[in-house]
Amino acid sequence: MRIPTWLLAASLAALSAPARAQLAPSSLAVESGASAPIRGAGRADAPIVLGATRWLEGDVDATFRLAFGSAPETAGRGAHRFVLASAGARWSLLPDPVRPQLSAEAGFRRWSDGRLAPMLAAGAGVEVFVARDLSLTARGAARIPLGSGPPSADLTLGIAAYF
Repeated sequence: MRIPTWLLAASLAALSAPARAQLAPSSLAVESGASAPIRGAGRADAPIVLGATRWLEGDVDATFRLAFGSAPETAGRGAHRFVLASAGARWSLLPDPVRPQLSAEAGFRRWSDGRLAPMLAAGAGVEVFVARDLSLTARGAARIPLGSGPPSADLTLGIAAYF
């Protein structure tokens, strides 16, 4: 009995490694979650993030992020909105599916009242791939404003879909 060529090709394709296990030089992601301050001024918010990465060397990637966040009005506090843009580097300490990471970035945050706040940030976290192009993350970051304002720290729990 002879196996049809298309059946053999389909079987081999089904056995290939999933996309997250293959090396790709770049990726795009849409992220969301909840972020809360753990030190310094600020309030909890739920940003939507467009992210891009580009492989640099070894386990180091260049990162680019554009985040849009808001927090609703509460008793004694008005609503607020912001845009955050940053560029930096991320070092993944282990391969998929569980990736502890260290990161550093520079960027700015623009508040809804027009204030512009340049900043530096450093962070650590873990990213866990629960499906081929879907991950859950937990990250902590320390932010140092360039100009006025005290340093701050925050904790973010999120989900990311990769394209």
